[in-house]
Amino acid sequence: MTTNNASDAIKRIIENEIDILLTDVMMPGISGFELSEKVNHVFPEIKIILMTGYDLQRKSPFPVLHKPFKNNELEIMLKEDKIEIFK
Repeated sequence: MTTNNASDAIKRIIENEIDILLTDVMMPGISGFELSEKVNHVFPEIKIILMTGYDLQRKSPFPVLHKPFKNNELEIMLKEDKIEIFK
């Protein structure tokens, strides 16, 4: 599922069971960092991956994919963390 902003993402996460949150660092409203921290606090079982096209100015507690990235880079990251996309 996709959303346009962090507020919608939080609503969807509460309403639906998800395994992975793939979020951009730069978003309208709150940042991907803030969204990730909130989600991780309430739902620590959700795997979080950040995406960015910029050089990060802070260290991330979550894995980061630098855009543009190839699909296999995401697949490799998910496999390294033993995340099953389809159950």
